[in-house]
Amino acid sequence: MRLHARLGVRGTDWTFSTPEGIVFDPTRIAAQIVTGIGFLGAGAIIVRGISVRGLTTAATLWVCAAIGMAAGTGYYLVSLATTALVLVSLGPLRVVSKRMVSRVRPEEAELAVNLSPDGTAANVLARLEELGGLVNSVEFGDERTLDIVLRASRRSESIRVAEELAKLEDVERLQWRP
Repeated sequence: MRLHARLGVRGTDWTFSTPEGIVFDPTRIAAQIVTGIGFLGAGAIIVRGISVRGLTTAATLWVCAAIGMAAGTGYYLVSLATTALVLVSLGPLRVVSKRMVSRVRPEEAELAVNLSPDGTAANVLARLEELGGLVNSVEFGDERTLDIVLRASRRSESIRVAEELAKLEDVERLQWRP
């Protein structure tokens, strides 16, 4: 109470000043934290095609900042309760999310193919189609290299397709990356 009277805080006014005329406004600090965390959260979100990643990371950054601000202003019980709620939420939800996503979203794998001197990309792509591989995209490096993004329902399926492609005479070297 003495501190408030000495610094000039009255009622619900959060700004106060020292006798030297320095004005303090704690709400400005909170506003800058919100701006900074929003910037970091936006950087954590990655959009690739129709896939969006990093939303949970961005939300977790926000809630950590909120917990820090609550603890910094003396709301220790709120900080502890929120921390417990976040930990209880994120742990089990991660398991549920992994199970749901693995059933819904197909796996993507990248195939880096080096063609043999007599090989053609058309033969490799035709065989890929025969094997039932779904091609998301194909990039031609030079006349002897292909970068293929393959979509499969399971990782084992993309491995099987990659192994079959590696057996082709048109393929000198094949590298599979999940």
